[in-house]
Amino acid sequence: MTLVGRLGRRVFPLSDDIWTHLARKLPMLSAVMMVLGIAWLLVLPIEGQSRRTYVSENALLSGQALTHFSGSEINVVSGVREEVRLLRNVSDSVRTDTIRTWLTDMQYKAGVQPWEHTDRGRRRAGANVYGVLHAPRGDGTEAMVIAAPWNNAAGQFNELGVAVALSLARYFTRWTIWSKDIIVVIPSDPWMGLASWVSAYHTEDSLPVTSGAIQGAVVLDFPQPHGRFDSIEIQYEGINGALPNLDLINSAATICDQTGINIMIHGIEPAQVSNSYQSRRASLIAGILRQARAGLSDLGTGSQAFSGWRIDAITLSAHVDSNNADGHQPHDEMVYGRVVEAVVRSFNNLLEHFHQSFFFYLLLDPHRFVSIGTYLPAAMLCAASYTVNGIGHWIHASLLTTQSGLETVTALAAFGVIVTASWASMFAFAMLPASTTLEAFGTALLLCASVPYTLPKLVGAQPASFLHRFQAVALIYLGLFLTTLATLNFPLAMVLSVVLYPTQQHIGPRAAAAASAPPWREAVRRLNTAVALTCSCPPFLALAAALLTTPLRTADVRALLGKRLVPLFEDLVCGFRAVGVWTFVPVAFCVLVPVWTAACVVASTPVLPAAAKAASKPDGHGRGRSELRRSHSKRRSSHSV
Repeated sequence: MTLVGRLGRRVFPLSDDIWTHLARKLPMLSAVMMVLGIAWLLVLPIEGQSRRTYVSENALLSGQALTHFSGSEINVVSGVREEVRLLRNVSDSVRTDTIRTWLTDMQYKAGVQPWEHTDRGRRRAGANVYGVLHAPRGDGTEAMVIAAPWNNAAGQFNELGVAVALSLARYFTRWTIWSKDIIVVIPSDPWMGLASWVSAYHTEDSLPVTSGAIQGAVVLDFPQPHGRFDSIEIQYEGINGALPNLDLINSAATICDQTGINIMIHGIEPAQVSNSYQSRRASLIAGILRQARAGLSDLGTGSQAFSGWRIDAITLSAHVDSNNADGHQPHDEMVYGRVVEAVVRSFNNLLEHFHQSFFFYLLLDPHRFVSIGTYLPAAMLCAASYTVNGIGHWIHASLLTTQSGLETVTALAAFGVIVTASWASMFAFAMLPASTTLEAFGTALLLCASVPYTLPKLVGAQPASFLHRFQAVALIYLGLFLTTLATLNFPLAMVLSVVLYPTQQHIGPRAAAAASAPPWREAVRRLNTAVALTCSCPPFLALAAALLTTPLRTADVRALLGKRLVPLFEDLVCGFRAVGVWTFVPVAFCVLVPVWTAACVVASTPVLPAAAKAASKPDGHGRGRSELRRSHSKRRSSHSV
C-alpha cells in the first residue's frame, strides 16, 4: 500500500485526498454489499426466478415401473411388524441375532458389524446387522442400499420402518430383474451406527460380507405405531454442504405424486405450502437453516451418513399432519412400501452413477428449485463486503503512518498468534472429559467476557494505524474464508456472513470518536460495540443455538443447560472426530473465535495520543501531509486564476 500510495502521489498530485475519500466510502460500500446480498436471496422466491424440477436421467423411468407390493404382502408386513415390536426392549445382541437369522432364511448373505466409539470419556457402541442379495443379472460391481435404523433422529422407535424394510427384503428375492446387488441394513443408531457401517464398508476388511460400489441409498423412517400417515417428507441434507443428485429427489417426488401422496420438505407441512412468495420464502429459509446445521445428531437423518462417500441418498419419513391427528390418515404401510419399491426400481434402472442433474441447489418447494448460478452471488456479495471493509481499514491505516511495512508484519504476526492459540484451544477442548463440558463452557464464557478488559492491559496502548491494519487483516481473512466456503457450503457461509456482520460494521478503534465530540456520542459508540461483541460472541452463539428448541419454562438453569448444551458439544466433537463433520468445530475455532478476538482487541485497546497527529508527520521529503495538501490547494487556485 505504501508503494501504491507513493506512485499515486507522483502521478496524481491530489492522491492523498483520493485515498482519504476512498477510505471513508468503502465501509458504506461494504454495508451496501451486505444488504444487496440479503436482498438477492430474498428475490429468489419471486415468481420467475426459479425453475421447475425435472428428471434429467431418462433411464431412471421414475414411476413408470408397475409395483406389486400389495395383496398378500400385507400379511407379511403385519407379521414382521409384530415380531419387530417384540424386539423393542431387548439387547443389541438379541436383535442382531434375530435379524441375521431372518435375512439368512431369505437367502441373503448376512453379517453383523459391531461398532464402538469412545470420545472424551463417553462410550458409544452398538451393532449393525445387514444382508446382501446378489443380483441375478449383475456382476457384483454395483449395489443399492435400503437402511432402516431401530430409532429415528427424534428417538422414536422405527417399528414400521424396520418391518417394511424386512418385508421388502423378502419380497425382492422373488424377482429376477435386479442388475445391482441389494443391501438391507438395520443399524443400531441412525447417525453414528450407520456412519460406522458405511465407513467400514469402504475402508475396512472387517465386514464378513461385502458387495460392489453403492450407487444409491434410501433410508426408511416410519415411526407411527398405528400404521397410517398423511405425507412423506423427503430429507436430503448432507454433511459439509454435500447434497444428493437432484434427479434422486425428483424421482422420489414423481413417484409420490403418481401414488397420490403429499410431499414435505424442510419440515413444512403440505397444508402450509402454496404457490405464493411467502410460502417459497419460508421454505427457502428453512432449507438454508437445516442444511447449515446438518451434521448434528438431532438432525442426523440416516441419509447424511452416506453424503461423505459420493453416495446419493435420501430419507423417506412418513408424517402425520398436525391438522389431521385424529387417526383418519389416507395411507398405510403398504402404500409406503410401494413408494420404496419404486425408488429401488429406479436405482436398478441406472446405467451409471448419478451425474446429469444438479448437485448444488436450493429447493423452494417439492417441484421448484434454484441452481447454484442463481443463488451463489448472494453469498459472494455478503462475503466480499468483509474484504471491502478490510481494504478500507488498510487504506485508513496507510494514511495515518509511514511505517506500513513494520505494522503489516506485526499485524499479520499478531493475528497468526490468535489463530494458532484458537486452534490449540480446539484440541484442548476436544481432550476434556465429557463430564466437564458444562464447566468448560462456563469457563469459556467468563474468559470471553473478560477479554475486553484484560486485553488492553496485556497489549497496551497502540497507534490507531496499527489497530486499523490489524482489523483489516482479520476482515480480509474472514472475507476470503467465506468466499471459499460459499462454493462448498452455501447455507453455512450465508449464515456466518449475517451472524458475523457486527464484527465489521460497528467496531473500530476508540480513536474514532473525536475528543471534542459530545459525551452521548461516545456512549452510543460504546453501547454499539458492546452489543456487537455480545451478539457475535462464540459462547453466546452456542448458548442461543442450544436453547432455541428448548422450552424456557424450566426453572433449573443447570438442568436446562445440561439437557441441551452438553449434548450439543458432545455431538459437535463426535461428529468432527468420528464422521468428519468439519463445518462446525474447525470453522468455529479457526474463523469465528479469531475474528471475534480481533474485534475485541480493536474495540478495547487504548490509542496512543500521538496517533491522532500522525497525519501531519513528514512523508520522507521534509514536509508533512497537511503541508502538502495546502501547497496543492494553492497550486490549484493559481492555475484557476
